[in-house]
Amino acid sequence: MAGLRVCVVTGATGFIGSHLAAALVRAGWYVRCPVRNPGRAHWLKTLPVELVEADLTVPESLDGLFEGAEVVFHLAGLTRAFRPEEFFRANVTGTANLLRALSRSGGSCRKLVFVSSLAAAGPSRPGVPRTEDDPPAPVSVYGKSKRLAEEQVMTACPVDWVILRPPIVYGPRDGESLLYFRVAKLGVRPVLCVERYFSLVYVADLVRAIMLAAEVGRPGAVYNVADPTPVSFRALAEGIGRVMGRSGPILPAPGWAFRLAGRAADLVARWRGRPMVFSYDKAVEMTAGDWVCDCRRAEAELGFRAEVSFEQGLRKTYEWYRSAGWL
Repeated sequence: MAGLRVCVVTGATGFIGSHLAAALVRAGWYVRCPVRNPGRAHWLKTLPVELVEADLTVPESLDGLFEGAEVVFHLAGLTRAFRPEEFFRANVTGTANLLRALSRSGGSCRKLVFVSSLAAAGPSRPGVPRTEDDPPAPVSVYGKSKRLAEEQVMTACPVDWVILRPPIVYGPRDGESLLYFRVAKLGVRPVLCVERYFSLVYVADLVRAIMLAAEVGRPGAVYNVADPTPVSFRALAEGIGRVMGRSGPILPAPGWAFRLAGRAADLVARWRGRPMVFSYDKAVEMTAGDWVCDCRRAEAELGFRAEVSFEQGLRKTYEWYRSAGWL
């Protein structure tokens, strides 16, 4: 630890957080990771990081967590839940607890980088990418909880802060995109009847943006982080079929069918006793309109541009799924 810059990464056991922790280690940081259960931190086992048992919903467990830290990367959050109050407890109350603990720390921290979501901003109008200055209008429970978490940061953060809003994030270790790959493996690729467009970002590109935000992000700024070229659901279906070598039919379905499937998925999830990747809340987001964001601010102020193309990202993701035995 001596001589190294210290940072804290919440959510380091997750998809994006584990990639960020590895990148920070490679960049020479001393990385401290609060985890609820160290035994489940499998992506971190090969990394020289400090694991600290802590839970953002248990305020007393955060005492001392931020001592000596220069930057806090806040990625922890709940993306699947049975009830709305679970989202708000983890994403809103958890963020508020983090900020209070940070205010009690020794004053070494200079910046908080909060990784929020485009879901906190809401969908875009057809042909008009959503900018960071557009009034937020989240449509899902998850999105509303992330927006409230943003407001906590904006009003109560004791240090300089930067907020990033990535759209769909995909890449190795992503359990959410895996569902669509598995469906495509069955030989079918469902899409919406009404074509929708969305932004997305490959996980390695997002990690670069997060690290740039820590170094050069303007205090108090919100940044959309994405590949500047949006894709359609049909293009996604075709791309996944292409990298998998599957030529099954593309099946257009109306929005109500996706929402009905989301209701059914919620019933199955309750029967199984754990939330699923696809849910009614996700179906609401999918059918709400386009999800395209304007990321020119990140390019101008952070020097960020996506380096991994859509086709490259899909192929890298698929190859990792196969090598890991997930497909």
